[in-house]
Amino acid sequence: KEMEELSSVLEGLKIAKIDSKIFIKAGELGFFIRRAGFTLPLTNLIITAQAMHYSSPIWTYDKHLSTLEKKLEIDLIYTL
Repeated sequence: KEMEELSSVLEGLKIAKIDSKIFIKAGELGFFIRRAGFTLPLTNLIITAQAMHYSSPIWTYDKHLSTLEKKLEIDLIYTL
């Protein structure tokens, strides 16, 4: 049942292309948060940079992002 619900939600999502601007932004984010004493995995940096570029919320249960939500000025969605 959960897989069916998840599949239904995912079918409605748009896929955004990742270009070099996103990777540059991800690097900048990584530098910024490291200077603030935090680290994020590269995948999270790319997802965050993409969301910031498109002004989109991030749908996640990832605790890495939740601890940096205010510092990065991102919107997170935690529930289906």
